[in-house]
Amino acid sequence: MVEQNRHVNEIAVRHQLEGSLKVEFDETYWDVFVADGYVEDYLVGRDGMDWEVLKGFAKTVLERQHKHTLEVLQKHGMLEEVEDLDSGGGGDTPGLPSIRSGKVVPSFAVKLTERERKRGDVLLEISMRKAAERPDVKRFRDERLGGQRILYDEAEAFVSPGGLSEEITDRELADLARRLERDYGWHRNGAAWFVLNGARPRLQPLITRASANRTKHGLSNCKITIQVAPWIPSEEVKKAFLQARDYVRRGSGPGTVGERQLEVLRFVEERHDEDGRRPSFETLLKKWNQEYPYWKYEDYRTFSKTYRRAYKEVVYPDYR
Repeated sequence: MVEQNRHVNEIAVRHQLEGSLKVEFDETYWDVFVADGYVEDYLVGRDGMDWEVLKGFAKTVLERQHKHTLEVLQKHGMLEEVEDLDSGGGGDTPGLPSIRSGKVVPSFAVKLTERERKRGDVLLEISMRKAAERPDVKRFRDERLGGQRILYDEAEAFVSPGGLSEEITDRELADLARRLERDYGWHRNGAAWFVLNGARPRLQPLITRASANRTKHGLSNCKITIQVAPWIPSEEVKKAFLQARDYVRRGSGPGTVGERQLEVLRFVEERHDEDGRRPSFETLLKKWNQEYPYWKYEDYRTFSKTYRRAYKEVVYPDYR
């Protein structure tokens, strides 16, 4: 039983570290971190091991993990650059990547100004106090927890352990966490831990995500999503968007196509038949010069090159 409780406590510490540092441990590096005794020293309060000291050791291990991952990917030609696409608004360790299933997940944080960070901290403190005063939170703590903050070794009755993938298994707690998520903008798991033991949830006033996809038969598709609190200054939102756009566009800017190039693209595409076949560029050039004498091309090769460049930029842009 003691060994089981220790394991649950270690999982809880891992969850808090990964949430605070916004990085996931690879299983091998987590095992090394535990074997070195850092987690046990923290849990028993040995040798002055407090939370900030533990985070410092964890960051060092995660930096080694990151370096090793990059070396492996670079060795196999699978890496160009690693940056961050998830801006959490003032994270503790910008530049450290999240590691999921052996892949380096881009992750950087838009560093908010001191004023916005302070506003977020004040808002979180007030919302935590108000949440603690809510009848539904009080009722759950009184009836289900006996009015006490639950210890990590007792949490398995409510939360199934598993690092960042842990699941809220108690239905009443899950419903309560969803309401707190809705009302205060907290992450659901963080809201659950707040109810159980008063742990500080994460409040992210500015989150930027980017996703890109290219399939064999589809188009290049990229979407940048920004979730932002209304009190964040517009210049910070613009900064977040430009960082994400410059990442997915490889620093090439918005990729604007001129009016003439767009018209060439439309002109050629409209002349494809139902089977996708089109006339030769020599034939197309004659028709183009007749319809657009002010945008006349002297030879079909230049006309063809204009079409292909416009097609690539509009249909298959080089998203990272």
